[in-house]
Amino acid sequence: MENKLPSLSVIIVTFNSENTLDDCLSRIESQNYPKNLIEILVVDGGSSDNTIEISQKYNTKVIDGGFSENQEARRAVGLFSANHDILVYIDSDNFLPDSNWLLRMVEPFLDDEKVIATQTLRYTYLREDKMLNRYFALFGVADPIPYYFGKQDRISWIEDEWNLPGTMMDENENYYTIEFDPDKFLTLGCNGFLIKRKILLRAKCSPESFFHTDVLHDLALMGFNRYGIVKNSIVHATGNTFIRSLRKRFVYMTQHSLNMESDRRFKIYEPRSFSDNLKLVRYIIFTLTFVKPLYDSVRGFLRIRDLAWFIHLPMCWGVLIAYTLAVLNNGIKSLILKGKK
Repeated sequence: MENKLPSLSVIIVTFNSENTLDDCLSRIESQNYPKNLIEILVVDGGSSDNTIEISQKYNTKVIDGGFSENQEARRAVGLFSANHDILVYIDSDNFLPDSNWLLRMVEPFLDDEKVIATQTLRYTYLREDKMLNRYFALFGVADPIPYYFGKQDRISWIEDEWNLPGTMMDENENYYTIEFDPDKFLTLGCNGFLIKRKILLRAKCSPESFFHTDVLHDLALMGFNRYGIVKNSIVHATGNTFIRSLRKRFVYMTQHSLNMESDRRFKIYEPRSFSDNLKLVRYIIFTLTFVKPLYDSVRGFLRIRDLAWFIHLPMCWGVLIAYTLAVLNNGIKSLILKGKK
């Protein structure tokens, strides 16, 4: 079995990640995977805390990734620094839930040579976790927009099986084999994501133009669209408070959707798409009327009795406000710049 296993380059982008990195790296170190087949790259954006010292406790290669305000660019730096067959993108706030996680995630590559990437079916739900982390895990998103646009990358704990867009080619006990349509693509590519390095290099991968979903959309347009969705999960410990989470969405919208708009190839919301405009109007109506978010929360609560489901309604409101402010802020800055010319 070991002779068949691919070599792995684990890429972790960091920036002042001391609160979660030790747990992240210790879970990777405890994997039942041959250590000689794993390299761990910590691509740092100039941390001023103990991130580097924590990294050096483990068998890692620390790389000065630059791009302190753009972790997506650092993902590309990790790609070009990697030496092994399969890239494993694990964020510094991701924890592997069991010691066989890597073995399970590489299985689809071994079974089907057309599989280019694998990802978990869900986020790990831990009843003892912080309420906001439980909410994100339960709904399978850190943002309700993809959830209501049908573009989320993980299923919620309301569902028992794969129910997202994509053509199911096969299913077995351990994973689904899915082919994704570029016109109905999902927000794939981070928080525990494996991909063949030689395939990813075919996409538009320079640090300045790298975004995890965009490069996968590039590949889907080329016909590289077969994935293994493993019946597995990964812990995503954002550690954010509600307000910090909304601030993060504001920064995300500003940096990656508005400032990089001309270079983005896949958008959760495409203004020129009639379908996306209809979905946006529907999301606004859902949020303003309360009914749909509340219904989804109750439906989830009946499956798993956790009050974290009910963060959904304020999160829908908060994200709507955060994104509206980001768009207005960007518009005002554009007008000021035009006025100075």
